[in-house]
Amino acid sequence: SRFRPSKTSGTTVIYVNSVFNMHSCILAITLLGSAVAAQSKFGTASFVLPAAPSIVSSSPAPTDVLLARRSAVVTGYGLDKKSKVAIRKPTQGGTSPLFAKKKGAASFKKGKVQVKLIKFVEGTGSIGDVVMVAPAFWENKLKKTQSAVIITDEEVASQKKEKEAKDKARLDGARSLEGNIKDTTITIAKKAGPEGHLFGGVGKKDILNDLKKNFPKDALNGKQIKITSVKGKDGKDIGNRDIKEVGEYSATISLHKDVSADFKVSVKGA
Repeated sequence: SRFRPSKTSGTTVIYVNSVFNMHSCILAITLLGSAVAAQSKFGTASFVLPAAPSIVSSSPAPTDVLLARRSAVVTGYGLDKKSKVAIRKPTQGGTSPLFAKKKGAASFKKGKVQVKLIKFVEGTGSIGDVVMVAPAFWENKLKKTQSAVIITDEEVASQKKEKEAKDKARLDGARSLEGNIKDTTITIAKKAGPEGHLFGGVGKKDILNDLKKNFPKDALNGKQIKITSVKGKDGKDIGNRDIKEVGEYSATISLHKDVSADFKVSVKGA
């Protein structure tokens, strides 16, 4: 209804206050009802405990493998021996594959790599020598100049076995030749004067070539096979000189480092 103030000012103030208080109560009741409805909709919040971790496997952690990998990386896979890294040895129950040497892998000993020389290298060795060199020397010198190749322990053992077999075959062949050459007499005819003085001479190479005629081809070929001495009737070695007189001589031929044979040489005038 329209506000109609009374004639007295006190009555007007009381009426206005009553209307204001009534509206405030209605607003408060409305807000309270909305809060109760919202609480009933979402429910009461609760604290959820975190899930407990589950054990996937009860086997021990591979500490040997991890430590071995760490050591390999820090030390440059064996090239840097100066790095001081605590390396735990594998347990007796099982060996780590990182500690086992792979077949065909380059051989490292005391920080050096094993190589086989294919050229003569002053201060290092000759062709065929197997030596241990520093990795830097291998990379910067031997590898760049193609003076050597990496060789494994397996290859060294295999080549040694092959060499021993070849050496045995050579030794057996030399001993067989020794029996055939021993006490043999070869005759060399050379133009000579009336007093038996030869025109020219007979050298060690001539004696060897004449001896080869009595044996199969290539039977007396090889660096090791050579005439080592020629002696006259008096038993004196003529040294590196040629035979200058007709007569009977004895010669020694080397067939192997451990085998030699003596035979007779008869020089006649033609």
